[in-house]
Amino acid sequence: MEKYLWQSGLDFQYLDPDKVKTLQEEALLKHLEYCFAKSPFYRNRFRKKISSIEDFKKLSFTTKDDLLKHNIDFLAVPEVEIVDTCFTSATEGVVPVNFFLTKNDLDRLAYNEEVAFYISGIRKEDTMAVCVAIEKGFMAGLAYFLGGVKLGTHMIRIGASGTQHIWHLIKTHRPTALIGVPSLFGGIANYAISEGEKPESLNIKRILGIGEPLRDKNLQTLPSIKRIEALWNAPIYSTYASTEMSTSFNECEFRQGGHLRPEMIYIEIVDENGNNVPDGEIGEVVVTPLGIEGTPLVRFKTGDISFIIKEKCACGRTTKRIGPVLGRKSQQLKYKGTTLFPNAIVSIVEANPDFLGCYVEVYTADFGEDRVVVNVALANKNADIDKLKEQFRTGIRVVPELKIVSEEDFITKTQPPGKRKRQLFFDLRNKEKINE
Repeated sequence: MEKYLWQSGLDFQYLDPDKVKTLQEEALLKHLEYCFAKSPFYRNRFRKKISSIEDFKKLSFTTKDDLLKHNIDFLAVPEVEIVDTCFTSATEGVVPVNFFLTKNDLDRLAYNEEVAFYISGIRKEDTMAVCVAIEKGFMAGLAYFLGGVKLGTHMIRIGASGTQHIWHLIKTHRPTALIGVPSLFGGIANYAISEGEKPESLNIKRILGIGEPLRDKNLQTLPSIKRIEALWNAPIYSTYASTEMSTSFNECEFRQGGHLRPEMIYIEIVDENGNNVPDGEIGEVVVTPLGIEGTPLVRFKTGDISFIIKEKCACGRTTKRIGPVLGRKSQQLKYKGTTLFPNAIVSIVEANPDFLGCYVEVYTADFGEDRVVVNVALANKNADIDKLKEQFRTGIRVVPELKIVSEEDFITKTQPPGKRKRQLFFDLRNKEKINE
């Protein structure tokens, strides 16, 4: 079988951009040919062979709903060639989607993380604690383990359950790097401190943060992330990925966006009308992973809102970068004529030391508009609410409704049992009326 682009042996992080563009577009057309020939879903959708980039950009998008309704029709190989099945985490629903992987797909997954880890400074000499679930069909933990092993790094599969258990294993094995959800590491550090121990004494060199935003649209580190970094005395690097993408975009030592992986995936940023936007403009991330055999996708709408950074990185790599995820398209709020995302609201509250944090609720108001309520927990009983309102005016141009809640309510609401990520947004539109 002819090699896929990721198997070429070329270092795409330092290649001439024009050469990369040519190679990537050739690989994209081969991917489309494969999908037309092998995937029942895309053979029905395409109707004919796609032979140009112009025709590719006219194709309709693939959505999560397509995957839910026609899951088995995305299978592009005989079942005997499937060696693993991963499931999505059903971020916005209760029904996961099956992703069928061949041996080649697993090899691709390992290569993906090997390169991604290297970009973020992980080396063979490191020991990495994988504080991510590897069971229940989750792809993330499996990918991190395979990639670390391929890199030659000592991998410790700790998992994401049980703060006390995780702390004990980290303290026992003394890893040099951690990977997991940032707020999980915040909770682990606070537990250790409550037991009279010092997380910073373990000399962790770096933390790779998944599943939560680390920076704002100006690439500035969020206050909550700075606090976690201080607890461990270690920098946190962003790694952005999803099961559908089967590709990771990791930050380098300069931590100014995740470096793109042109040999692995074709990325578009589109506006509300589905049109491609120029680099630097904000829109929805649309992906076409390359070199996938089991469950190939074309123009999949991720629902993530971000932007492409075209300026050359100070690290010397020639790849463009993807900015932080500013929010989910489904979480986009229209409030008093302004478009905003819950992440922007939360970051303003978390930057103010008078507050422990907040969670955002959105309701449907009387005339169909969004009604945004920010529930804030006080760190200081004399908290300056007027100052917070002014910070909202400066940061997002509007002041949402504010409601003070107890620390207990804040913790209970944002850290429910069994959830690996903090729950900071609750969409109650068209579900219930707000209690006056």
